[in-house]
Amino acid sequence: MIKINSLSQNARNLLSFSPLQYMFDTVSEKPRLAEICAFCTSEYPSADSLAIGIAVDENHRRQGIATKMTNAFLKKAAERDLNVFWECWKNNAPSVQTAMKCGFEKVADYPVLFVEMED
Repeated sequence: MIKINSLSQNARNLLSFSPLQYMFDTVSEKPRLAEICAFCTSEYPSADSLAIGIAVDENHRRQGIATKMTNAFLKKAAERDLNVFWECWKNNAPSVQTAMKCGFEKVADYPVLFVEMED
């Protein structure tokens, strides 16, 4: 678990970084908020690394949007000297393909345990 007071100033600055607006602008020549078809977020920030989170509306998939957002995100992260990691379900072929296309390499498979809890 990451405690907010243990984050470096670099990571705190990242929390104010809005990849959505930056990447939405790179995807559409005429961006309109009513037509947002995807988002890209920074997740699990630490002093020197973070994860990338991507989702594309199913009506806008297979158009290179995730790849464009990922590459723009990686550029911004590199400017901040941050390492970026990608996590996805191994059966999510489009996510795996996008990650590999953008230069990520598979590091590991690991089990996930789901626990249902009652209120």
